[in-house]
Amino acid sequence: MEYIWEAELDDKYKCTVSRINKRGGTLRVENKETNTVLLEQDVGLMYGAQFGPDIEDVEKWQSICVAVVDKDQK
Repeated sequence: MEYIWEAELDDKYKCTVSRINKRGGTLRVENKETNTVLLEQDVGLMYGAQFGPDIEDVEKWQSICVAVVDKDQK
């Protein structure tokens, strides 16, 4: 599995985007404490992420992850 992007939120949530093909990936948000997958959805990879993720893609992914984490904490 090729990870395009990884981040952690609140030392509790792991967010990743892994490549599934040239122009697409899977965004996954996982609660590390409960080993629960909170989100798994397909996302596009601008320019195929040849040299790493595009900043616009990262901003979208971060927004999605924050919304999922906020919902989980309520």
